[in-house]
Amino acid sequence: MMMDEGVCVHKVSGGSAVYLDSVPWRTSDFEVKLTSVLNEAKVTSVLILNDAVEQHYRKERIVIPTSFDKANIIKRRLNVAFPSYPMRAAVELKEQTSGGSGKKDNKEIDKSKPYLFAAAPSTETFSRLIRSISQTDYNLFGYGLLPIESAGMLRILAQKLAQKRKAPAKAEWTILVGQHRGGGLRQIVVRNSELALTRVTPVEEPRQGHSDAWAKDVSRELQATLSYLSRFGYSPDDGLNIIIIGSKEYADVLDGMISVPSNFESLSPFEAAKLLGLKLHFADGDHFSDGLHAAWSGRKLTLELPLSSKEIADIAGPRKIASVAMVLLTCALGGALYQASLEAQGLYQDSRNLEISNAQLAEIERLYQEEIKRKSALGIDVNAITSSLDIDHRIQRQHIDILGLLKTVSEELNNLRIDSFEFKNEGDVLWSSPSKTDIPPVRNATLELSFSYAGNVNPQDGNKEMDDLVSRLNVKLKDMGYLAKVSVPLQNLTFSGAIDREVGLTANLRALSDRYTSKILIQKVEHVKSPG
Repeated sequence: MMMDEGVCVHKVSGGSAVYLDSVPWRTSDFEVKLTSVLNEAKVTSVLILNDAVEQHYRKERIVIPTSFDKANIIKRRLNVAFPSYPMRAAVELKEQTSGGSGKKDNKEIDKSKPYLFAAAPSTETFSRLIRSISQTDYNLFGYGLLPIESAGMLRILAQKLAQKRKAPAKAEWTILVGQHRGGGLRQIVVRNSELALTRVTPVEEPRQGHSDAWAKDVSRELQATLSYLSRFGYSPDDGLNIIIIGSKEYADVLDGMISVPSNFESLSPFEAAKLLGLKLHFADGDHFSDGLHAAWSGRKLTLELPLSSKEIADIAGPRKIASVAMVLLTCALGGALYQASLEAQGLYQDSRNLEISNAQLAEIERLYQEEIKRKSALGIDVNAITSSLDIDHRIQRQHIDILGLLKTVSEELNNLRIDSFEFKNEGDVLWSSPSKTDIPPVRNATLELSFSYAGNVNPQDGNKEMDDLVSRLNVKLKDMGYLAKVSVPLQNLTFSGAIDREVGLTANLRALSDRYTSKILIQKVEHVKSPG
């Protein structure tokens, strides 16, 4: 909390405010001392509340043709209203209706909306405060003006007190008076929960046994504030709440000094905090009310009217990006941990299923061994039977059905005739496998078919017949695990650089006497599946 005399530090967590320390501006090592206090707080972010005298407010009505022009129009009006103050902002207000006001004749005013303009100077003390925060690792939550941020608190407090009195909360105006650390008496005036007036004046802190002196000073300042209200449209018929926050010893004395009709209430900071659902912790008495404002603003998710400047952006921007990145990394880590937990659960379930399967297998094996013993007692050798079946299965896996292969070939010959064939089945006599589930090796089984043609046959026609036969065979042999191809064509028709040709009677005699031979090779290319 930034005040005229220095900085007051409160630690707020979950609606509970703890007063830590105050650092005056005149302290020689101000930045070092404030940085130390902030680091000891062990928090995640810092909120700056301006509670100094130099705050500037102005109410204006603005005509905004479209929502697209709203930001630019407000920015221009703020520049005109506060040209010397770089930190400025505006918030839209509600229309205040009064029973005595008539209908507006100006149609242009009917289209306008009321706005509250606020501004604060960029001073050296503010720069010292920003430099102190920059020396910490905390995020800068924002920079707000205490009267605006606490205006909503007055409405809630007035409603709670009306419920306590069992009376309807009809008063439009509420004044909150409280003394803050550093000697400033802060007065906040709201009308229907919107800020109307605020003042901070130096008032000496009360001394034990001199309650009248402090009450007289506060009464004088309160009377001055009441004299200003008529300028803001106050009428006695509107109703007025006056709430004094301070030690009961000093605040109760004020009741007899206020002459205007009002709902007067004096509360200690702790009583006010209890009505608002807040908690306060400080060891310097029960008189100062700045902790109440700190607790109220510290639990907000967003400020009512945040102010910005280049100094604030230089700190808040990078740290917000880092915070977002940290959140994303945390989410990614959480997702990875969740996925890892799912996989761990899956592995654990698999291990449990494996244990159950192993137990079931052991039980089945036990029953199987018992059954073998029972069969053996009857004269049945189960091991000999299973071994014989295993040997038969291995023989079947390496068996070559040559008759079935020749039958398939004969069905596709059509008008062709085989002159001769040669079958080869190279490999071990019997493959011995260490496991029943091992796949036997491929045996080099081949069947070579020989065909002869008369010398007067056109080689191209003969080769075409061989190619057609191979195509028909491959369609049938594919499922049997064989592949056919022409190993020796009828005649090599490729060009080799020279042509040797005979014509006339010699060529005809040679064609009648010569025989051309073509061969087709059928090879085993994959394992033949056993019947079992």
